[in-house]
Amino acid sequence: MAVNRRRSLTRSAVGTLAVGMMAAVGAVATAPAAQAETAPSGQVAKLAPSVSKTFKLPKGVTTFKAESGSAKATVTRTAKQAQLNITCTLYVYNPYYSAGYVNGYANVSCTSAVSQIRIVAGLYLNNWLQVTNTQYSYGSSWVSATAQRWYSGAGWWQTGSVATIWFPPGYSPPVGNIPQVNSAAVWI
Repeated sequence: MAVNRRRSLTRSAVGTLAVGMMAAVGAVATAPAAQAETAPSGQVAKLAPSVSKTFKLPKGVTTFKAESGSAKATVTRTAKQAQLNITCTLYVYNPYYSAGYVNGYANVSCTSAVSQIRIVAGLYLNNWLQVTNTQYSYGSSWVSATAQRWYSGAGWWQTGSVATIWFPPGYSPPVGNIPQVNSAAVWI
């Protein structure tokens, strides 16, 4: 089965690093040394009541030092944080006939595990949607779906698919949609 069409979506974890680093800087700047705490997940700690600073750790940099008055902080990127981008690609294949049915197959493949993937595969006959199949995958990097319909006679069959990706916490934006991709129309 050859890939007929594909479309990709990439998200970056830079937002995670900025929030995580600001929490570390804010903890040192706002809390007494004996009671240092980090900001709750998803919130940016403030350096002072009316001052906040967001920054991105440049690509290739593993350690960043920040100062605010007498407060100092060092943030070190972990190996897990080093992989900033996750790219997910939707592959859509030409429909095929098998054992009395026409099948339309599609799959999503990501470069790293994501929180959730939803794929919807549809099978069209002469540009009319005949059937859909929705599949979910949780905590993985791959999912597939096959839309299947009994063969009702010769015509132009086509596979269409869409996908929604829920990226791990800290990726921005947290949810991405891959718009519909269609295979070529095949006479079966």
